[in-house]
Amino acid sequence: MNNVSASLAILTALSLVGCGGGGGGTSTTTPTTPTTPTTKLAAKADLLGLWDSTRIINGQADVSYLLFTEDQIYAYDYMNDPYDVQNKTSLFSGQDCYVQDGPYPVLYNADSTISIYDKINGWINSPPITITGLRADLGGMLGTGSINKSNLSATSFKLCF
Repeated sequence: MNNVSASLAILTALSLVGCGGGGGGTSTTTPTTPTTPTTKLAAKADLLGLWDSTRIINGQADVSYLLFTEDQIYAYDYMNDPYDVQNKTSLFSGQDCYVQDGPYPVLYNADSTISIYDKINGWINSPPITITGLRADLGGMLGTGSINKSNLSATSFKLCF
């Protein structure tokens, strides 16, 4: 009789496992809906760090980065990308290195704009900058519409000399 009781217990357990163990056999897991990042006006803390400002010009990638520090902006332009190689934009075109431009003094304004000092044009003001997730919209400022937060470090860029 012990063998019969043990067999019944095993069969009962197996049938529960086969049905999902929860009785009824239906799933109670609710599928998750992807969330869309919210857009907000940029604060200084949002902009600090390295941003990928790569863009396509006439069908060619122009790889570049912008580094926002506490009071300056630096631009890094990769010289061995299709745009710089074909258009010979620099003496360094075709070389595996970055041309660093700057520093440019920057002011982070309370209205989510920035002011950048250019020796030729003086202070240039941006339109309000918005942040959506890891993307910032500069409204055409600095020759780009939007930029993406980068996980690279500007110190890893091999500079052209």
